[in-house]
Order: sequence, then structure tokens, then C-alpha cells
Amino acid sequence: MKYGERIKELIKNKNITQVQLADIMGVKPSYINQLISGFRKPGRDTLKKLADAFDVPVSIFFEEFPESYQKKIKKKTKHYSPDEQRYINMLIDILRGRNIENTEAIKSNIVAFWKSRNMDNSPQKKSLAD
Repeated sequence: MKYGERIKELIKNKNITQVQLADIMGVKPSYINQLISGFRKPGRDTLKKLADAFDVPVSIFFEEFPESYQKKIKKKTKHYSPDEQRYINMLIDILRGRNIENTEAIKSNIVAFWKSRNMDNSPQKKSLAD
């Protein structure tokens, strides 16, 4: 995913406008538009400001969660319960930069769920890389 696409997705997820993002970052709205359209690439300082504005790690602008890996996870977890699959989908959303506002709550719920299921000793706990 390119920088502009990621920024656009984050703006949508946070439910703000480009103008609001510009105000948060202390830049002109036209600069945000140039980033989204790909006319400009963000520098290190801009990436830090973007990450701070969205409360995400800077690495989100460099990492992708490939669709093929997502399909592999779904295939390997198809025997999981609907609740387990729902939490896995939430994790995938977090990794893809979605549900940014609810990330901490989702992480807490996932940790509590897995602890309640005592998944650490489960035979289902296999490497997804297999």
C-alpha cells in the first residue's frame, strides 16, 4: 500500500477530514492532499506527525499485511469457533491499519479471550508459517 492510500484509509477510519488532519499536524491542507495524491512523499518528520495524529506506529506506513497471508491465516483457522475467528479477523484489521480507534480495547479483549481459553497449551496453537 502506498503512503497516500494508507493516509486516506487512516483518515477514513478516524472519521476526520484532510483539513482536520492538517490542523492536527500543523501543516497546510494542500500538503495533505499532495501526500494522498502521491505528488509528495512524506519525510521522516511528516511520518512521525502522521503517526502521532493517528496514534499508530510509524511502521504502519512501511508494512503491509499481504492478502495472501490473510488467506493463509483464514485457511489454517477455519476449524476455530466463530468467536475465535472473529478475534482473528480483528487482529488482521489491526495489522492492516483498520479499527485504529479501538485498537487497545480490541487487544485487551483478544488477550482476555485467549487467556480464558488457555490457548497457550492448546494443540491448535501452531505456527502460521507452516
